[in-house]
Amino acid sequence: MDPLLPLALSIQSNPKGYALLLGSGISRSAGIPTGWEVVLELIQRLAVAEGEDAGPDPADWFLKKYGSEPRYDSLLESVAKSPQDRRSLLRGFFEPTPEEREQGSKVPEG
Repeated sequence: MDPLLPLALSIQSNPKGYALLLGSGISRSAGIPTGWEVVLELIQRLAVAEGEDAGPDPADWFLKKYGSEPRYDSLLESVAKSPQDRRSLLRGFFEPTPEEREQGSKVPEG
């Protein structure tokens, strides 16, 4: 028996009982950045706020400046302290502006 068959039958008989976990790259074609692209942009913004230029390799700039590899969770927490600040900061990465919506960017296909 195909090992996927029991899973398929279970999913079919139990609607809303399963969640599909996908990587951040799945929405890339819709113009939504990956988690790593968000990290690099946040590093660029951080460098500008510090009056510096992160150069062509923002992750390397961050490593040299702060002595640790940049990580999505810790970087986000350090630049936006409250949950509301983090939501507001991330909104621009994931929710379309009127112009982006008009261009079909950051919206579901179909």
